[in-house]
Amino acid sequence: MSVPANIKSVVGQFIPVDLVDRVEDLAGAGGFSGARLWRIQGRTEHTYAAEAVGGHDWAVDSRPQLQDGGACRTFCLRRWPQGHPSVDRLAWIHKVLLGLRHNVRLPVAAPIPNQAGSTILSHGGALWEWTAWMPGQADFAVRPSRERVLAAVRFLADFHREAVQIDGARRMGVPEVVGARLRQIDEYQRSVVSQLVGVPPETGWSALREFVRPTVEMFRGGAERLRRQLSSWKHAVPIVPCIRDIWHAHLFFDASQLVGVVDFGAMRHETVAGDLSRLLGSLLQYIEMPWGECLDDYAAVGELGDSERELVTLLDASAAFLTPMQWLQWLLLERRRFEDPNAVELRFLESFRRLCRMADVVHALPASIDPAKRG
Repeated sequence: MSVPANIKSVVGQFIPVDLVDRVEDLAGAGGFSGARLWRIQGRTEHTYAAEAVGGHDWAVDSRPQLQDGGACRTFCLRRWPQGHPSVDRLAWIHKVLLGLRHNVRLPVAAPIPNQAGSTILSHGGALWEWTAWMPGQADFAVRPSRERVLAAVRFLADFHREAVQIDGARRMGVPEVVGARLRQIDEYQRSVVSQLVGVPPETGWSALREFVRPTVEMFRGGAERLRRQLSSWKHAVPIVPCIRDIWHAHLFFDASQLVGVVDFGAMRHETVAGDLSRLLGSLLQYIEMPWGECLDDYAAVGELGDSERELVTLLDASAAFLTPMQWLQWLLLERRRFEDPNAVELRFLESFRRLCRMADVVHALPASIDPAKRG
């Protein structure tokens, strides 16, 4: 088939366009980052080869293998939103992902170099990357299991442990995420709450308007206690490379095996407690498992101190209260536009359900939080 004109010159940087069998425009693929994705199917007789980078053929290492042992010939072309991430940050992300794929064979969507040997293509005012299409299905929400949760937790422990070695930088400090959550709570208490309560009907999103008042009321009920908890947490912990956007929609499973993890554009240096709170907060809303079991499983592979365990619970609670408020701020006050309104509504409703479950928990938070006691 012919490659669409708007991406033909980009695709040709990675694979001869006459060897493309099918192109599927996925738009945002249900995501919210502003990235645009295409699924590219190469002809079956084509074996992808890229120029070796640093004496090593990264493309070979980056291709997942089919069950019959053959190389996968389906790829993902991604156009990053303008300005996010920067060239330097994306280069750092690629360095870490390539190391993880090559050194320990973690199932990450690592970039494949173009014909010039670079994993980043700058074209048309945007940054582009080419990765193998990850196998499996991102279906945890409909097929949750204990085995899948633990597979994701162990992946995360491996990711953090190995990423530190690849990155070569590790420091101790109070994580920036703690201050960021405090500032967000203060902003919402100071102005956003009153703006949401008074938002006029013509702002749209009628399906979400009935959730404004209960969301605001639950936020008001727990915000001050969360603010005090965050203000008193002043521990120095390891700051390491973290994914910062790890949730069930980015995890691809084959039965109970985790076979693919995607979307690393938010990667930065942070505390592992941030990634753990995001991962477990996403997964454990679909299955009853003790948080302590998951954290113990992580600690069997990675480093996790008592202060980080406490912070996992605190970050999860603050995220539960802040996320639905943030969605309402984006949609009703800032009037941001997203390609898939249905996906936005579902994501908001998911966050609202988490807030409802968390509201009673926060009122009972002790001065010292023990995540092992959470069910």
